[in-house]
Amino acid sequence: MLASCVAGFAQEAVKLKFATLSPSEGPLNARALHPWAERVNAAGKGIVELDVRDGYAIANYDNVYTRVLDDVVQIAFTVTGAISASSFGPTSSPCRSCSTAPTRRRSRSGGFIKPAD
Repeated sequence: MLASCVAGFAQEAVKLKFATLSPSEGPLNARALHPWAERVNAAGKGIVELDVRDGYAIANYDNVYTRVLDDVVQIAFTVTGAISASSFGPTSSPCRSCSTAPTRRRSRSGGFIKPAD
């Protein structure tokens, strides 16, 4: 009786679209992104499932950030330097002040070193 009640509450795995922005047979996908997605799918079986989308059909370097924000894809791999400023508009870039932001470095003891003013 209890098993049938618990089974009634079972839900499908959450499916997340993962845009790689790389060719399906490219070295980045073959060596890193596809194996990572396979490990996530194996570890999250019944809970989460990554739907890998290769290439530029669903996102590209100019729109990948907004595709994630707009929930077209839920996960994407890119490098921040490749994200186009046109993706954000003139004032909405999350990195517009990154070059002037203070950095934090770790000391040898593991604590943070306060940046010089």
